[in-house]
Amino acid sequence: MPNEELKKEYRTNRETALKYLEQNNYNQAMIFLQRALKSAVVLAEQSSGSERQAYVEQAMSIKNMIDKVGGKVVKSTPCAGAKTGGQNNAKADDSSSKPAPSLESALEELNSLEGLHNVKNRVMQIIQQIRINKFREEQGLPIYASSNHMIFKGNPGTGKTTVARIMGDIFSALGLLSKGHLVEVNARVGLVGKYVGHTAQQTQEVVDSALGGVLFVDEFYTLYKADSGSDFGKEAIDVLLTAVENNRADFVVILAGYSDEMDAAMKSNVGFASRFNWTIEFEDYAPKEMYNILIKLCKKQKFVFEEDPEVVRTAITDRLAELKSARGKYFGNARDVRMLFEKMMARQNIRLGQLSVRELNDKNVLSTLKICDLPTVEELVQSLTDNQS
Repeated sequence: MPNEELKKEYRTNRETALKYLEQNNYNQAMIFLQRALKSAVVLAEQSSGSERQAYVEQAMSIKNMIDKVGGKVVKSTPCAGAKTGGQNNAKADDSSSKPAPSLESALEELNSLEGLHNVKNRVMQIIQQIRINKFREEQGLPIYASSNHMIFKGNPGTGKTTVARIMGDIFSALGLLSKGHLVEVNARVGLVGKYVGHTAQQTQEVVDSALGGVLFVDEFYTLYKADSGSDFGKEAIDVLLTAVENNRADFVVILAGYSDEMDAAMKSNVGFASRFNWTIEFEDYAPKEMYNILIKLCKKQKFVFEEDPEVVRTAITDRLAELKSARGKYFGNARDVRMLFEKMMARQNIRLGQLSVRELNDKNVLSTLKICDLPTVEELVQSLTDNQS
């Protein structure tokens, strides 16, 4: 039977690679695609039957992505102090090759994101408070000492990581961060060690790599779970608490996770919660917003639909609504939309496989999707379940 920790590592690396691909950050995408491929191969070797076949297919799919991304990778050096992965599984964005962000460009990127109206309004409130404080300081008025550490609450696939990266650019443009880079880490996988004393060292290394930028800790609430009689999660929390208290300037920590679980975690440690001034709720995407996300993915890959736009809109929004109902609390919002898109491409490949070479030498044929390429809800649920097993 495949190792559960290896399965989780595979899923994390694959999802991270896809996020970087969406951001056109091909260097970082390549790093995590290669890690995901290595894990998929090992999982295939450890599995049998249909599970083995599923991992073989996933490994082949990742290999194809690596081949496509390979030509777009450029050599660059990560920001000083930022780690691109290793034993602590921390992941840093590659900021060295891009110019210093302006507030206007950061806000333009934020506003280009689909939906997230509550998030965008909250971010503007944060920016205005920071700007007003700067004016007060220039006029010699007292400034209430507070941190810029934040809490992001919401379901998976609602844009938390993307907005965290943009917040790094915003804080950098406002002069609050010297680098503005993002270091992303899964709380339980990236911070908790395997023996006494290891967790504190590992967590401190992650903190040090994020100084001058943003440390994004996903699934923070998992640090409060019992750990086979040990208290390694609390060890990580203690290091983070010290970090947020001692680094109010040039460092921002964003804790993220499901809303209910994050509320419970904060209530269990009032002192910790008091260090985080800003809380942003990320709501699920509406059917129309998910449809728009899918269409953007299609346009990026130069796909068009054969049928009438309104017929296509109805078919897709209905299928997404059915998927959300079937998945319940496990629905992954934009992640599941991306999976739907990938399945549509796979079904198109099968359909086009019946055509002759002459017919395939037609750009219109290769770039046309049909409603019949939409996978069934059962197919999607099974595929998503396989990826999470």
